[in-house]
Amino acid sequence: MSGSVVAWGDNTSGQMTVPAIAQSGVTAITGGNAHFAALKTDGSAVAWGDNFYGQATVPVAAQSGVMAVAAGISHTLALKTDGSVVAWGYNAYGQTTVPGAAQSGVTAIAAGYFHTVALKTSGSVVVWGRNDYGQTTVPAEAQSGVVAIAAGSRHTVALKTDGSVVAWGRNDYGQTVVPNAAQSGVVAITAGRYYTVALKNDGSVVTWGGDSPAQTAVPAAAQSGIVAIAAGDNHTLALKNDGTVVAWGPDAFSQAAVPTGLNSVIGIGAGDFSALAIFVPATPLLTAQPVSQTVSEWQKANFTVTTAGYPLSYQWSKDGVNLVGATNATYSVPFVHAAHAGSYAVVVSNYLGSVTSTPPALLTVNPLTAGAVVAWGNNNYYGTVSVPPAAQSGVIAVAAGYAHTVALKNDGSVLAWGYNDYGQATVPAPALSHVVAIGAGYQHTAALKDDGSVIAWGNNDYGQTTIPPEAQSGVTAIAVGDQHTLALKFNGVIVAWGNNDSNQTTIPIEAQSGVMAIAAGANFNVALKTNGSVVAWGSNKYGQTAVPVAAQSGVTMIAAGGYNTAVLKNDNSVVAWGRNLSGQTNVPAAAQSGVTAIEVGGSHLLALKSDGSLLAWGDNHFDQATVPAGLTGLTAISGGTIHTAVILGSVPLLPYLKAQPSGNQLILTWPTNAVGFTLQSTLRLTPPATWTDATNLPTVVGAQFTVTNILSGSARFYRLRQP
Repeated sequence: MSGSVVAWGDNTSGQMTVPAIAQSGVTAITGGNAHFAALKTDGSAVAWGDNFYGQATVPVAAQSGVMAVAAGISHTLALKTDGSVVAWGYNAYGQTTVPGAAQSGVTAIAAGYFHTVALKTSGSVVVWGRNDYGQTTVPAEAQSGVVAIAAGSRHTVALKTDGSVVAWGRNDYGQTVVPNAAQSGVVAITAGRYYTVALKNDGSVVTWGGDSPAQTAVPAAAQSGIVAIAAGDNHTLALKNDGTVVAWGPDAFSQAAVPTGLNSVIGIGAGDFSALAIFVPATPLLTAQPVSQTVSEWQKANFTVTTAGYPLSYQWSKDGVNLVGATNATYSVPFVHAAHAGSYAVVVSNYLGSVTSTPPALLTVNPLTAGAVVAWGNNNYYGTVSVPPAAQSGVIAVAAGYAHTVALKNDGSVLAWGYNDYGQATVPAPALSHVVAIGAGYQHTAALKDDGSVIAWGNNDYGQTTIPPEAQSGVTAIAVGDQHTLALKFNGVIVAWGNNDSNQTTIPIEAQSGVMAIAAGANFNVALKTNGSVVAWGSNKYGQTAVPVAAQSGVTMIAAGGYNTAVLKNDNSVVAWGRNLSGQTNVPAAAQSGVTAIEVGGSHLLALKSDGSLLAWGDNHFDQATVPAGLTGLTAISGGTIHTAVILGSVPLLPYLKAQPSGNQLILTWPTNAVGFTLQSTLRLTPPATWTDATNLPTVVGAQFTVTNILSGSARFYRLRQP
């Protein structure tokens, strides 16, 4: 059987570009350092890729009558049907100078880095080329009864008729120490740079040696049903009996990333940092159609089709019109608008034919709801920016951590999603009500309750979620660093706990009173004093706690994150300092006026403008500083290490009215950030109830509005009302 060649991995010398002659009629393949060779059905050898030593220039003798090919680091071999060997390319160690013993009666060939191996019809092995580790010195056990051969960097392997393996040559990684599992029942062998692989008669794979644990960690998929194996420099391929390929090992060039949809494979090969396969092209087949969906504005929509057949190309269309650049199995709309509503279909094709998804998948777009979270940036592993439906309305605050996001709903409940290895995104019961503020750190989360107490959850390696007694009441604000937590008390005193490796939880004298706001970076803190001055302490490795003159007065807001500090001045301009590796302290002109709020992420900065638009600058490796086009109407912002989260529109906080007797007085309290509510009372609830506004004006105590009334002899009912 023959087929077409596909290659993936390192493309230093263009070896991934399979020539037309190798796109059909190929029966065998092999990979060298940066060149490949293939055997055609007509008995000719084909080679491409690196040709510095002529290793990809096939000599006339190998253009017909060939039955096998092999490639070393910079040389190539062909086995002729008459049992002779042809070799070409790099010959510094004589590896292409075929000895007389290999000019006839050869049944198999293999190529190492600088040596060549041939198997004779007699079952003996002939090896020539470099011998610095004895790789060409054939031991007695390999001088008869051998049925297959393989060559690594500087070691040689032979398979005996009794299913046992013999290996010799370099052994600094144990590549020639054959384990018990490979001393019987082996049907095929291959060798990588410093390791050896054997295929057993039960379809399982055994590996040994190697300079990386990943080379010998055979995945479950390769522990049964394997029919062929191939090894590169440090990665392994295994061909399954269903025509699919399994790959494992170090993956610096994606050499172990098998192309999606590759099936009907009949042969495999591996280069140093690349891989290749022979596959039988198949007509496209849709195994799962795209699914209709309903998405809220500014959230993400994904349409995916599952297919069989290879190779395949994709073209998505909306309402019958092809979408430019929509040529993958998945079509994504990162930020949905009303204009995106419609029907979506995909045509999957190759040179054998095409198929269209049907019926078209419908995208329905729900209009924006006030208090919706929108997030962007890195979403590869944890769903950090995949906003759940519950956070697409009614959110009043958002906090972005390292790779998790936290939202506070206007009913006082907390939502969290994303990275959850320490439970930082698993909201505990106490945070499901009566919360007025939130914070997110590296691997922990904190919430401030309306009674002035703090709760925290997630990683507690440094005690960052163990609330000290001082933070269990009277707290008005919180801030969360990488591995520490801060609380600001109603009397302007700061409480800090958690990691103190940079003295970040040791409060300096100047921050022990008169503080009105706090912020926490990775391992440092910032405090805003009532006189508009700023105090910073903790790590100063990048100058993040060295407050510049411009930030020593007239400050109205502070922000800290990563290794940077930023402040908002009373003229609505931004000042930033600290690490500047990504230009995050270079405040753009647009942020020098009209700014109403600021935030600092891992290495990027955010500024909310008075018109509800957002500015972002600094590190943009994950697009965390790329504000979606047309995004306006923002009311809150937050920057994480690798993502950004914002709130669209505003909703009022739904307050909780608490009544507590104290002596002959009744104390009524509700959160200060529940604006626009009036306290009312009535003597009866039976209709018609007459509600009257309270005559006592509320005072602010901590984070609470407070009204104190003298207890009366008759029952009285109270409520909060927002006109």
